[in-house]
Formats: sequence, structure tokens, C-alpha cells
Amino acid sequence: GLSISQADKVCKSFEVEKGFSSDGSTWSTIQAAKKKRLMRRTEGIVASVFPTEQSWDSTKVTNIEKGDGTYMEAAASGGGTDFNGGCNSYIRGVNTGHAEGKPGIESTTTIWNRGSFGSVQRQPFITGSSFWDPQRTGSRDYNSELCTSAYGVQDLVGNMMEFSSERFFCDFSGENLYLGNGTYKQRGDEGSSIPIGNGASYIGGNGYDAWPSSTSDTGRCSSIEKGGQRASAGIQHLVSSDFNNIFDVFGVLNTDLIKESNTLDQKSVGFIRNGDGWFLDFGQANLGPSVSYNDTWALTYTGPVVSRSELNGGDPRFGNYFSPVAGVPLVCPNSVCDQSGDNKTIHWESKRTADGLPETAFVIPNFPIGNSQILNDGMSEITGGVRRTTNGTSLWTETGIIDSISPPSGSTTITVNGTDPPGTDIKRYWWRFNRAMDQFWMNFGSSKFQGTGRYSLYARGLGEIDQKRQLDTTARCVVKLDE
Repeated sequence: GLSISQADKVCKSFEVEKGFSSDGSTWSTIQAAKKKRLMRRTEGIVASVFPTEQSWDSTKVTNIEKGDGTYMEAAASGGGTDFNGGCNSYIRGVNTGHAEGKPGIESTTTIWNRGSFGSVQRQPFITGSSFWDPQRTGSRDYNSELCTSAYGVQDLVGNMMEFSSERFFCDFSGENLYLGNGTYKQRGDEGSSIPIGNGASYIGGNGYDAWPSSTSDTGRCSSIEKGGQRASAGIQHLVSSDFNNIFDVFGVLNTDLIKESNTLDQKSVGFIRNGDGWFLDFGQANLGPSVSYNDTWALTYTGPVVSRSELNGGDPRFGNYFSPVAGVPLVCPNSVCDQSGDNKTIHWESKRTADGLPETAFVIPNFPIGNSQILNDGMSEITGGVRRTTNGTSLWTETGIIDSISPPSGSTTITVNGTDPPGTDIKRYWWRFNRAMDQFWMNFGSSKFQGTGRYSLYARGLGEIDQKRQLDTTARCVVKLDE
């Protein structure tokens, strides 16, 4: 139940000091104590690399990321002749077995849940869970020994998504939310609808629909400014053909370059900087795909990507290339990647095939993304539905419910009670991407995320309360002493 800002505060409450002890009791400091912070996505991608021995080919890595038992490991000790030590993924469908807080129950390798006994909750493991858990029947299926990186980090892939310190700032100025009748609900119908700000509740049986009006230039997000307009923001990314510095010699942020500050980890932007001096940004004429629709960054057109294709209505994937450094698709329009030709050399197989492109079009045409999937919430997408229905007996009351509209701005509202005659639906729709939030990243998949893998990502714009409701999200604290 932590938001990303709370997770950041937890991390920064810990400090690491660099030094040595020659006699086991006397400590000599080399570098003053430094606060921990949230791990960056770029760091996690490196830390999660699987072992590189010959036996760990891309097929084995994918099977272990799936955690579906396709790859089984021989048991080193009692409990059976083999076991599923893969990552704790959605496919694995772990059954926790005990309700949280039930008295008399000994702790097990999985985190307890609030569900009923025996239900498949897809709960996370306690990180570092080993092969044999004497408290579990068939416990060789409740571990993730093989889901350990070449650096010895277990459960970085899958188990729980992890907040990273990257932040992206989006421009919502080209978008408005309206309420119109069933005939008027597309761009050009603004005069026949009423604006409803960030959302509204209305009587569902009166023929009204909430709909978004977005300009053709929307869907822009950037790591250093709101919207990624680049030249129009007056940003000096180069000084005499050299990279402009993020900080001056006194450590003060260079506001000629950085227009929006990442208070979690400003130095993170330096690791997502392009070869021409610009920083990772999304939208028209930028490095990455537009963020207008849901899942424009998706790696495969499967699972939730299909069901979430609302405004776009089909395969939403825009990426033409793949960046293994940032772990996101790129589009490289016009001359954006001219100074960074390597951005155009890598593709992944499922998208390359969907694009109808030959392997000869890329230096690396079938980059091994494993079981990874990327979801992103679209800035123009709305969400909601029927929130309440009167049944004549329920004791609830809602005020300010829109009953009728008088375009372009008028409306009448009523109060609805649960004790009213049955059958009145109250609908509510709002922006999927919270207008008061920056885009933050949840990384590497989880036991509840469909598409667990090293490059998995869920890019979201949830408010603080909704962030705390993400039961499969946590944080990993790190420190880089010599940075």
C-alpha cells in the first residue's frame, strides 16, 4: 500500500557510508553517508540479466520468465525429483492457501492474502524463497530459485512490479472531456455537448455518453518538460555542439535544459539521453510512440492489450525499433535519430512480423524480449461505467448527478437515493490518466501482470490513492556510491 512518493521517502530514510575497517572495530570513512533511492529502470534491466552460460539460451530464459513449469529443474534435496523454480508470473497462478492474519498459521513462502482458502490469488512469494518449505504440501512448486539474475538478485523479474525513479511529464492541454447524447460524441461535436472537467456522474438511462476530445498533436510526454515540444520550449540541449550539462559545477539544476524537475531522482534523466543530446520523450516527432492510446508501447498484441484497445480499436503498437537500454519501443521519426543510428538497428520478432519487414532490415531483427510485455495508459482514454443502481432498499445517497444537459455548458443535477424505485443506473466516467499526476513506471512484471519479463513495464498516471491500491507493486532501494 505505498505510493511512489512514499516509497521514495522510505528509501531515502536509509543511508550507506563507504569506508573500511582494518581491525574489525575501528571504522575509517572514505565517503560520507549517502541516501538510498528508488532503483532506475535502466539499472534494473542490467541487474536482471540472466546467467550467460551456454545452457541459458533465449528459450530457457523465456520459459523461466513464464514460470509455467515448461522448464523444470532437478531437485538438489528431498521433496521430489524435480520442481518449478521459474519466476512467479501470472501464468503460474500461485494458490496461497491461507487468509491473511489467520491465527495459528505458520508463515510460508508466499505473502498472505485477504482471499478465501483455496482460491487462486496469484500472490507474490517472499523474496528469496528457497526450494523446500516444510510448511507447504508440494512446496517445490512454491519457490523461484531459478528466477535469479547473473548478479544473484532473486525475483527482480516477476513476483511484484517495482516502482522506478524515472518520471515523465505530459501535456494535457489538447484534451477535454465532454458529455453528450448518443449522437454527439466525437471531435467536432463539442458545441452539442457539455464539458465535464476530469469526470462526472450522470443518469445512465437518459442516453448520454462521456467522450474525450483530443487534438491531433496530443500524446506527448517527456523526461525534462511537459509534453516534449522540444524546440518550442526553448531548450538548449547543446552548447557549441557539445551536450549541455544537467547540473552546473555547483550542483545546481540547469533550467535552460531541464524545464520540469524529477524530485525523486534528477540524475536518472542522464541515463535516458539520446546521442543527439535530447532526452527520452514520447509523441509526434519524438523518440518514442505517442501516449494518446492505451498500449502504444506494447510488445505483443495479446492478452490485456487486446481488451484495452478502446479508442484505437485495433493493434495499438506504434514502435518501429527497440531500445534495450531503456527497454521501450522507439519510432525515430524524421531526423530524430540521425545522430543515433543505433536506435534504428534493433527490432523484436512479433512486431517485425506484424509490420511485414524482413530480417535483413535490421542488424538485430529478432531481439530476445522473452516473455516481456509493456502496457501504458493512454492520455486520451477514459474509464468508468455503472457505479450504482437503485434497488429500492439500499441506504445510500449521491448528490450532483447530471440528469439533463443543455449544450454548450448547461446541465441540471439531482440527488439519487438507493431507496428510490429499482433500476436507475448512475454512470461515472473519468480520465484513465490522472491529470494531476506525472507518468511513473512499474517494472519487470508481477504474479498478477500478464507478460512477466525482464523488459516488462506498466507506465501509468494514477493518483496517490490509486497507487496505494496496487497490491502487486513494491519498491527496491539502491545506492550508487560513486555517482
